[in-house]
Amino acid sequence: NGVHHKLKNQFVSSITLYALIVFVTRRMKYKENTLFNANK
Repeated sequence: NGVHHKLKNQFVSSITLYALIVFVTRRMKYKENTLFNANK
C-alpha cells in the first residue's frame, strides 16, 4: 500500500506543478496583453 500512496503523491504533485505552470503562463500572457493595449 505504501507504493500506491507514493504514486498518488507523485500524481498530485504533478498536477499541482502543471496547474502552477498554466497559471503563471496565463498571467504572463495577460500582462503582455495589457501592456500591448496600453501602448496602443
